[in-house]
Amino acid sequence: MGQFQCGDLQITFSSAEAALNVSRQLVKERLVACAHVQAPGISIYQWQGSECEEAESLVHYKTSLDRLDALKRRVIELHSYDCPAISLSVINDGHEEYLKWIYQQTRP
Repeated sequence: MGQFQCGDLQITFSSAEAALNVSRQLVKERLVACAHVQAPGISIYQWQGSECEEAESLVHYKTSLDRLDALKRRVIELHSYDCPAISLSVINDGHEEYLKWIYQQTRP
């Protein structure tokens, strides 16, 4: 892994508007370098004993791994779900200048 350790955090939201509102705040707070909000898709799952089928928007957040704990705490504060779906993919091999940009953008 290179000098700049970064990741792609994926989180689903109940709507594109909710995703955009949280994403704007996370970029402003420099917890993420960028947010890629995808058009709503359909999630099918079971929650508290019920089958659910809901429209949700998926967001990919680019961040440096040293900001991950603070980012997750902030997402939980801002998110409307009781149990937000948060998962991380570590960027093991990426364009070094891009990873450097992510790192620089996420400095407090």
